[in-house]
Amino acid sequence: MNSFDEQLAEIKSLTNTTKNTDLAEVLGISPKTVSTWRERQKIPDKIYLMAKQIAKKNGGIAPMMPHGYISIDMYRADEHGQLIQSNETPPMIFSESFIDSELKTKPVELFMMMADGDSMAPTLKQGSPVVIHRQKLSNDGIYVFTFKNQLMIKRLQFLRNGINVISDNHDYEAWELDDSEINKLQIVGKVVWNGTFI
Repeated sequence: MNSFDEQLAEIKSLTNTTKNTDLAEVLGISPKTVSTWRERQKIPDKIYLMAKQIAKKNGGIAPMMPHGYISIDMYRADEHGQLIQSNETPPMIFSESFIDSELKTKPVELFMMMADGDSMAPTLKQGSPVVIHRQKLSNDGIYVFTFKNQLMIKRLQFLRNGINVISDNHDYEAWELDDSEINKLQIVGKVVWNGTFI
């Protein structure tokens, strides 16, 4: 069985869409319904039928990305610190060979954000695009997570009895979470690439 992200990618391919909002419009449903699919990790069978009918109506073949390339959707934080797909910033194009050899993961496990603020400078500058791999907290590194309804990008370092939350910009103080507080961190994924401007 394909993962949810693979299923969603197939639906978008059939309907020639990249954003959840565009997919919802083409299917005649609300964007919230698409979000509900992700929560349930299941796409209704009737949606597959609708998508295939749309592809057939458009000639049977949905326009595809140039061979060897894929697009990665851009996301942002809403007012509640929740991750939502961005309508303002289009997806970015990457070669499949780069994803495979350098990032060593599957495209469906990746999404993108724009760095906001200067707390992670000079590593991540304001407005720099970053690629995030959806995964759990596994080792030291730069992660995207929510804490107290705020979406953050910080460097996390394991300590003997907790985690150190670090801003690469030394104007910002590091802070610690002990073992009893770690479960308050909701890890979204780990930053695996950034396109910092020179």
